[in-house]
Amino acid sequence: MLVILIVAAGGGVWSLVHFWDWLQTEQVTGDMVAKESGSTTVRNIGFVVAGLIALPFAVWRSWVAQRQANTAQQGLLNERYQQGAEMLGSNVLSVRRGGFFALERLAAEHPGHYHVQIMQLFCAFVREPTVDEREKPEQMVVQAEPESKQLSRRVKVRADVQAIMAAIGTRD
Repeated sequence: MLVILIVAAGGGVWSLVHFWDWLQTEQVTGDMVAKESGSTTVRNIGFVVAGLIALPFAVWRSWVAQRQANTAQQGLLNERYQQGAEMLGSNVLSVRRGGFFALERLAAEHPGHYHVQIMQLFCAFVREPTVDEREKPEQMVVQAEPESKQLSRRVKVRADVQAIMAAIGTRD
């Protein structure tokens, strides 16, 4: 970057010296012809050079701001994931269901980053669900009888586990 700046400054000085007479323009005002002063020409050239120098800095600043925005967004997404996972570990059914829905939405919105990770978390939750001593029988969902006639008993599954199993079953 510094080399480019030095070459540009050198080129500007060389152009200023070599084309000084050409840079001075004539202005016609009525019957009078007058040459523009050298300071006006130098000022205009200075504006152009300053603009050319400022352009790479503006591009660089835009790139840095975009990286910061991406980092902040990734931090927010990670925080959403962590909060949803913590909510799955709650003893309160409504909190667990809220965590489930938050994670399901995160997986749908950002499938490249979170889909597999959240589905693995859901599978772990189904294998070992949170213990809920206060669970009432009306919160249980009765699963349909298995297709195999060998097992004829009905299995009761908690509502949150049933919802997670349904989400796993409908995933892409």
